[in-house]
Amino acid sequence: MMRRSLAALAATAMFLTTTLACTVCNLNPTTQTVTKRTMTVQPLFYKETASGPSGDFSNCKITVEINKSGQPKVGFFEEEVAGSGSQWRSAGWMAAIMGSFLLGRDVSDYKFSYEIAGYVDGPSAGGLMTSAVVAALLGDAIEKDVTMTGTINPDGTIGPVGGIAQKIDGVKKAKKTRMLIPAGLRYESDAATGNEVDLVEKGRAAGIKVIEVGTIYEAYKELTGKEIPKAAGATADAVELPSATFDKVKTRSKDWYAKYQGNRARYGTFSVTLGTDTEDAWMALADDMAAKGADYLKQGLIASAYDEETSAYMYSAMAYNTKRAVQAFLLEGGLAGAENYLSTINPAGNKMDNAFDELKSKKTTTLADTIVLADAFGRLSMADGLIKQADGLMKADNVTYKQALANMVLATNYYVLADYAIDWAMDSVTVGFGAGTAKPAGKEQVTALSEALRKAAEANLDYFDNVVLKDLADQQGMSLATAKENFAANEFNYGFAISASTGAHELKDKLGNTEARAIAVLGNSLMSFNLSSELIAKYYSLQVETDDAGNITRIPFEKAMINMLDFGETTARENINAAKSAGAIPVLAIIDYEGAKVKREGTPSEKLDALGGYWSASMQGRLLTILAGMKIKRPGDSGSAGFAKVLGD
Repeated sequence: MMRRSLAALAATAMFLTTTLACTVCNLNPTTQTVTKRTMTVQPLFYKETASGPSGDFSNCKITVEINKSGQPKVGFFEEEVAGSGSQWRSAGWMAAIMGSFLLGRDVSDYKFSYEIAGYVDGPSAGGLMTSAVVAALLGDAIEKDVTMTGTINPDGTIGPVGGIAQKIDGVKKAKKTRMLIPAGLRYESDAATGNEVDLVEKGRAAGIKVIEVGTIYEAYKELTGKEIPKAAGATADAVELPSATFDKVKTRSKDWYAKYQGNRARYGTFSVTLGTDTEDAWMALADDMAAKGADYLKQGLIASAYDEETSAYMYSAMAYNTKRAVQAFLLEGGLAGAENYLSTINPAGNKMDNAFDELKSKKTTTLADTIVLADAFGRLSMADGLIKQADGLMKADNVTYKQALANMVLATNYYVLADYAIDWAMDSVTVGFGAGTAKPAGKEQVTALSEALRKAAEANLDYFDNVVLKDLADQQGMSLATAKENFAANEFNYGFAISASTGAHELKDKLGNTEARAIAVLGNSLMSFNLSSELIAKYYSLQVETDDAGNITRIPFEKAMINMLDFGETTARENINAAKSAGAIPVLAIIDYEGAKVKREGTPSEKLDALGGYWSASMQGRLLTILAGMKIKRPGDSGSAGFAKVLGD
């Protein structure tokens, strides 16, 4: 996929002092339900002044309380006009969502309020804001001598920030002695001098201990001295596909290989040479993938074999159909001839309608079926978005001959990808249905979770738009809307994420007040959340570099990437095992996980794909534990170990 590389923004950080305020005042809190907690926080920030860059701090109060409305509520209150910017609000939403999900809670069960004194903007307080939300939910206190700067990524890792050298000065003003920074950022170009500075040494000279942290779990331990609890059964045990599922995936891998062979044979039948170097390159790529898939199959790496064979088919289909469409354009009547051919491969109509009807009528028999069906609906929504984009290209008015040809080629690719996505959606049901013993969740529970995840996906996209695309728009002197449109044209995953998010709203009308609607919205939202998470990692946290064709050439924050992959692999395995302990076998998550283990050893692009695979697997496992009613608690919640109850319990 073609993507741009953007520089990260320098933003704010935050240091916390903690107060806990309960609406129930009593001598034995373990016998009462706490409904509200407030944490007083002091964000640090980087600023440009007439005398040069410097660091300072403001004040913020974070309140978390029980919410009975059934809808997520996040509020921002200012003492100054425009005291908090869009990036700060995006980070606040992310903190509320991540804090809830970390404890297996529904974000709609709580109301989150952020009260800002003075001016503050930027996402770099995200890690500390998330820690504050978790601390409020658990009843923990932030230790008085420590602060932190770093964004929060959707997987729970701590993302990079800028201006840390100046923020150290802000920490000193606040009279703190420890500061947490994102892993891999020990050395920074000082904004004041332009020289590289060792932040650990700069901190030591100022009497501050600078500590690198890679994840929210590491940060929380440093901040509170306590652990964030994990779900029961969240072990690091090895995971593997059930034998019946293994056989199904093996069969489908062979089926996809046969479809690739059909395209390969037809590709050599063209009687006219059209000079289609791009199509030849796609077919060569398909050949390599098909061979690699066959090798994986022999090794028993079934998930990787399936991934390679499906991709081999996809590229071979793009190569063959594009060459055929170009031939129709040049030799069979121009655009009219091309449109006539494309009408034979456009999956809109019978194929799309039949797939939708089959999914709509599918009855879940196990809890894991919910995620399988959700995944299928998400892929169907992707297909629908691709078809709409292709139709729009073919209907474009007032274009030149050259532009019409380019639009036709791109539309061909979109139709092929849409057809592929429909088949992929039906594969999900074929290989994934019927696993596990846990009974399906009720419609109300699925609806509540789907709406919460829909909000999470929208918050993710808002975060990406305001943290990454807003910067791009400002650099190029265009509106944010124009930047989003241009970016979607070059970055498929962004377009898919937008389509899935939009589809979540459209499905409400198509499916009515049914369980299928709740599951479909869950699937669309999960796809949008995962894709937008990958975009945030790529363009903000990791700041990947690409060539003119959009291929990833380098990942500058290599240590951060290694940390994210290690953490992603661990959390995916833990969440899969937690779901299994609840009687839900997440077969699609296991397929994602096993495929990611192989990809992480590959090219920079494959490493990023592996990260996405781990995140997808982890989220599926986590959602199943929530649907199973497994609220995450900590030993001692009863009070025997001195811990307060989770808010609302």
